[in-house]
Amino acid sequence: MAGKRVWLDCDPGHDDATAILLAIHIPGIRLVGISTVHGNTDAGNTFKNALRCLYAFGADPSILVHRGVSSPLLKAAKHDPEIHGFDGLGGVEGLPSADDHPVIRNQLEKSESSGLRAVEGIAKAVKDAMRNVEKITVVSTGPMTNIALFVSVYPDLLDSIEEFVFMGGGVGQGNRSSVAEYNILCDPEAAQIVLNVTVKKIMVPINVTHTAIVTRSIHASLLDPQQAQTSSSSNLPLPQPKTPLRRTLSTLISFFASSYESTFGFKDGPPLHDALTIAYVARPDLFKCTRHRVDIELTGTHTSGETVVDLFNYRRCDETWGRAGKNCLVAEQLDGHDDATAILLAIHIPGIRLVGISTVHGNTDAGNTFKNALRCLYAFGADPSILVHRGVSSPLLKAAKHDPEIHGFDGLGGVEGLPSADDHPVIRNQLEKSESSGLRAVEGIAKAVKDAMRNVEKITVVSTGPMTNIALFVSVYPDLLDSIEEFVFMGGGVGQGNRSSVAEYNILCDPEAAQIVLNVTVKKTMVPINVTHTAIVTKSIHASLLDPQQAQTSSSSNLPLPQPKTPLRRTLSTLISFFASSYESTFGFKDGPPLHDALTIAYVARPDLFKCTRHRVDIELTGTHTSGETVVDLFNYRRCDETWGREGKNCLVAEQLDVDGFFKLFLDCIDRCDAVSPLNK
Repeated sequence: MAGKRVWLDCDPGHDDATAILLAIHIPGIRLVGISTVHGNTDAGNTFKNALRCLYAFGADPSILVHRGVSSPLLKAAKHDPEIHGFDGLGGVEGLPSADDHPVIRNQLEKSESSGLRAVEGIAKAVKDAMRNVEKITVVSTGPMTNIALFVSVYPDLLDSIEEFVFMGGGVGQGNRSSVAEYNILCDPEAAQIVLNVTVKKIMVPINVTHTAIVTRSIHASLLDPQQAQTSSSSNLPLPQPKTPLRRTLSTLISFFASSYESTFGFKDGPPLHDALTIAYVARPDLFKCTRHRVDIELTGTHTSGETVVDLFNYRRCDETWGRAGKNCLVAEQLDGHDDATAILLAIHIPGIRLVGISTVHGNTDAGNTFKNALRCLYAFGADPSILVHRGVSSPLLKAAKHDPEIHGFDGLGGVEGLPSADDHPVIRNQLEKSESSGLRAVEGIAKAVKDAMRNVEKITVVSTGPMTNIALFVSVYPDLLDSIEEFVFMGGGVGQGNRSSVAEYNILCDPEAAQIVLNVTVKKTMVPINVTHTAIVTKSIHASLLDPQQAQTSSSSNLPLPQPKTPLRRTLSTLISFFASSYESTFGFKDGPPLHDALTIAYVARPDLFKCTRHRVDIELTGTHTSGETVVDLFNYRRCDETWGREGKNCLVAEQLDVDGFFKLFLDCIDRCDAVSPLNK
């Protein structure tokens, strides 16, 4: 019999059942055995369900099912009746009864509950392949406990494994916790053991499986291909099933669709997660994959069980598939300079009255950030009454980290035309008066809040760096929090990082401070890197910044940028150019740099430019691979939203930006700044 040798380890499960069907009938695959494991239901039911599916789907009787382990390596077993019903195949009609069918009953009576049968079954299949000078592909569609035991007990057989293909994990998203996917969450230690072996691995994550939706049209085709076209409209009933098998599959899809809609809000149909693993083995050309470093978080408070995919390849070694380097192919598809722009907007954007600035450690040291704020205020023509308050020089618990790779050693690398901090008398005077204790920032915020209270007003506090100053303020002055309108911060990422595999830089610099701020009962709005990465200063926008009149003729990539119309525009252009260069060399941004921090000010002035949703947000403080990660509970497992504090949905999270509207606002502010900047005099 031709085709790739495939072993399927599964926990049936509605979508596992579809994987079994494909493994039996898809061209190019030779299914040599099945093992079952705890997961969607208990190990007894998954074993029984696999036997029922094999018979119903017309499998070769030589394909045996091997009962696997009933619990994870370290944790108690968890099951998923909310999705799959109590026996794992809830609502499915027409499958043979495990008790009444003699072949199924015979295998059930012979089965052992020790779990060794699965491990030994995989080993035997590998040895059979070796005797034929072949390799075997092992596919997992459930928790990887059986596979982890196999690789631990039989390491000498790994050279005969072609690859491990598993459905599990998510790139920046979870489905049964805020960040963890169910198969991995059931036994994270087992998944890490498998990821550590030096065998090629392919991960088919929920990001991809959530695109494989059984729509009404597909459901109709399943029932009766001839009648599908006339029954795919939502106004018409589905066709009658052409055969009893199609009726059985329809009941499977219908139950799965109902549970996915009620639990996760999927209205167009359920995703066929597990079937995609078999599809990958038979037709890898249907998938786009990239090799990355993948680990499982085992110790995190909020992130235990999370699949950590190093999208920026901080661990670049890729010689092996094991403990070091890029250990996994990940399926992706089926067929300081920015603080300166925030200051410019805060001064010149309509609808905002900037009452003060505090600086903090971050892109560079606290001395440089203080100095840079003073230089920007002067260059951008700010009211002299706006003071800069020097803040703390280190995080609450960790050593300070800076980012010269992106911002240069002084935080404004490559920027030309700003006044020298040492030579300019106004700037030098403030520098000489400054204190390095960090109390000035906390006291400055408190004074601004009290001034607002005297005028029966509230104040919005915006953060574009680590939130150490803000955390100290809310801790020292809790009685002033009622006069805070909201905290708006640039930081975090929904399922992505930029200075670790999963953590965004501002949060990573002081994660404890961020959590303190997230805990206070004041409205908070987070502008994460998912959104800021859409605010790209393209060549066209750069040209408009330099000279609005000449922009249209110079925006082509083949033409040089126009000459700057004024000294201020030249300074801003050098800022953008340095930032663009560092972002391209570090992160591969080829179209231009993102204006992260300016979006916080844009949000305060023009919230209509943003789409936001309220979620529970926490910071992971203890994870081995995930420390500093922003954990956004997209599925709202903590649904209480009475307050903005320690319980419930504590933060508005920006999700989309009107990019054109933002850059129109940005360029308008540059025009306003250009009219008053002392650099132009």
